Amino acid sequence: GKSLECVVCESSVVARGVPIRLRLRMGSGSDGGEIRGAEVVAVGCDIAPTWPPGSVPVEAKEARAICSRIDRGGRRMIAGAVSRAIFKTLEPHLADVLGARTALVTSGDAVDFSPRHDLYAREGLNKKWLQRVSGYYFAESRIRDVRFDNGRDDDIRFTFYFDPTEPPNSERIGMNVNPEVLCCKFGSYHCN
Repeated sequence: GKSLECVVCESSVVARGVPIRLRLRMGSGSDGGEIRGAEVVAVGCDIAPTWPPGSVPVEAKEARAICSRIDRGGRRMIAGAVSRAIFKTLEPHLADVLGARTALVTSGDAVDFSPRHDLYAREGLNKKWLQRVSGYYFAESRIRDVRFDNGRDDDIRFTFYFDPTEPPNSERIGMNVNPEVLCCKFGSYHCN
């Protein structure tokens, strides 16, 4: 079978949804739509994603067709993967590192994000070009992955977004948090 990565939005908590990147292991039977396994790769808006080498994007129509063939068992696997990622991986990890007051360290270089010109609107103090990603809008910024320096190789990383045109850590009502965490990437995110 083949593997398929997709981003879905779970909307039981936030109306526009929380983006979840899934890696689905698909069956190789006649319909190819049977899910043999599911894992969460990331949670949140990944505004500069990397994909596995040799991956081929599918058109939206094909993606919808694949998703429409996912049966109840496949949906159960996806729900189980989300539950494991949050409650068996992320939550215990955060409890350990926060309880130990573990420091954050950078993971890789900072990356400049230049948005497509999807919308010109006020974001923070100024009007600027914004790119829509999973229902959310992002301006030109610097993004950087960080991880907790806990001596283990669990490789859970968090992507921070910093808009240099906005004041940092503003407490003013109506101002965005800057910098802010956009995405949590699990160990399976690595694409090389």
